[in-house]
Amino acid sequence: MGPYSPTDKKMFVDDDPNILASFLRQMRKHFTVKNALGREPALELVASAGPYAVMVSDFKMPGPDGVQFLNRQKYLTPDTVRILLTGYADVDTSIRAVNDGNIFRLLTKPMETETLLRSLVVGIRQYRLITAEWEILQKTLAGSITVLTELLPLLNPEAVGRASRIKYLAVIIAQGMGLA
Repeated sequence: MGPYSPTDKKMFVDDDPNILASFLRQMRKHFTVKNALGREPALELVASAGPYAVMVSDFKMPGPDGVQFLNRQKYLTPDTVRILLTGYADVDTSIRAVNDGNIFRLLTKPMETETLLRSLVVGIRQYRLITAEWEILQKTLAGSITVLTELLPLLNPEAVGRASRIKYLAVIIAQGMGLA
């Protein structure tokens, strides 16, 4: 799978529809992206169609800033790679972005299309690394549990019989209490 797979969803979040339209024009040859006009529509998109591989948010929006928004979004989809755009790059903003929002990249406006494109490609690669690592851990855990459950009857057949009886009784008690 190359860096331009449609399964790696990308979202731009800004309160200015003209800037969002500009992102669409710049990226349409390379990526399919979703635009969200503000934080709440972005969170609705994440809830209905998420997770997104990369989320790019403007820093200056009415209400909580982009760092606060991306920090909140981090709890909804922690694997999403977050990129912050700002026209006000100062040291305090940069420090907050990295420390509070776990921002992957901080980009300053205006920027070249190539810079944005490279950042999205690298963001997608980072997302794939994170999700591949998680998948490997899940498979390793599942495999370990399978091996242990196959070894238990060989090591202690009496314990397996006892566990089966306990399971049977627990199911009967749960059914009696009306529990699933």
